[in-house]
Amino acid sequence: MAAKKTIAIVGATDLLNTALERKLAQANCRALLVSEDETQFADLLKSVSGNTPGAEIEAQHCIRESCWEADIIILGINEGLIEETIKKIKEVATQKIVVCLTRHEGAITYQPGIARALQCSLPYSKAVYIFNAAATGDLLVAGNDEEAVETVINLADKGGIRLQKAGSLSALPDKQNLFFT
Repeated sequence: MAAKKTIAIVGATDLLNTALERKLAQANCRALLVSEDETQFADLLKSVSGNTPGAEIEAQHCIRESCWEADIIILGINEGLIEETIKKIKEVATQKIVVCLTRHEGAITYQPGIARALQCSLPYSKAVYIFNAAATGDLLVAGNDEEAVETVINLADKGGIRLQKAGSLSALPDKQNLFFT
């Protein structure tokens, strides 16, 4: 059996990210739900504990410490908080997979500039970007490190979430106006 991964999920508050946390718990992962608001995850923790006995899922309040502890960092945060969050995790994200799901008004958005900026700001991390395909609504994944992309796809697959490859971060168009295969 593969070693259990610890995954820090920063800013997971909407329904999609709630489903993601539940899937990670089912995928034999230890999930750290990270928010500086101590009450944010109380109901979610009760729900996951009741629905998935034995799930290793906990709320933590320090972004930096949680990301230091994690093997994989998922940033499911609003676009306006990316820069601030990167400053907090920069020193502890070295050699780790950092997954970015940019959100605007609660929905996952396509913002490849933010994903590229993440890779530039965290040059010793493995940036992976997940987004919705405009034409189909499928979840796509892009990254410059093939092993990191495969790790994210395999982890998502174990949790019942299907991701399709969309190539490297540098190959993403500035606007999503085409169908990815």
